[in-house]
Amino acid sequence: MRRVAWLCALGCAVAAHGCALEPGEGFARLEPGTLRAAFEIGPARALAENRLLTDEGYRVELARCRLTVRDFELQSLDARSGGGEASFDPADPPDGYSLCHGGHCHAADGSLVSYDEVQARLAGGNAVWKPVARVTLGAELDLLAPSARALARWEPATDLPEVSIARAVLRLEELQCEGRVEGDALPAARTLQVALPLAAANLHVSLDQPISRDGPASLAPAVRLRIDGTLFDRIDFAARASAAGDGPVVLEREDVAALESFVGAVALTVQLRTGKD
Repeated sequence: MRRVAWLCALGCAVAAHGCALEPGEGFARLEPGTLRAAFEIGPARALAENRLLTDEGYRVELARCRLTVRDFELQSLDARSGGGEASFDPADPPDGYSLCHGGHCHAADGSLVSYDEVQARLAGGNAVWKPVARVTLGAELDLLAPSARALARWEPATDLPEVSIARAVLRLEELQCEGRVEGDALPAARTLQVALPLAAANLHVSLDQPISRDGPASLAPAVRLRIDGTLFDRIDFAARASAAGDGPVVLEREDVAALESFVGAVALTVQLRTGKD
């Protein structure tokens, strides 16, 4: 009888322990986060509100500026088939990369690859980034009148497995701006239009957040994107104005200089706010 009672007690204890983490139940929960994007010129370049001075002496005034964001993703690094750590010198890029600056390198396929991804590829060989959770946005953010956008519909689920979150990725689609540009190299002020595709300028931030039985119980990402007053640096507006004739000065399509200026002007920060049960 005692043996039966002992087995019953053991069975109840095992059952109770199982209830703490049912099959399919996560180790942590993703709570709604926030995304905020803003154009912040900074005192070194600001002439007035939404008006800036470029490194080439042009004066740009923006009346409208919107950034379309595709999605936000948390990732883990799968380096099980890799071969250890590696580092590289941005001043001497490894084979397959060139023009490393501003936290990114130009890959041979034309994409912009972050320093941490270059290093991961060098270290891991077959190492790959794996998605942990994603929020699809397809949102157009007003950079001149910023407001917080919710990160709420997590896919595939709000429950996280046991994993180490190593990176956050913000995928962009397009920068659209309207305004005017003037300067000594221009005979008169010109209308400026920006319709710059940004699929090659995905933004990455390295993270180090393990998810395990030891916690945390919940995560709520706070994502902030800032674009500063160097947005139009290194752009020869006089040459573009000459090519445009009587039409507006346009930055669009495969404008490599404009894309590089955008990447150099962007700062992305991601804070994973943790919670306990």
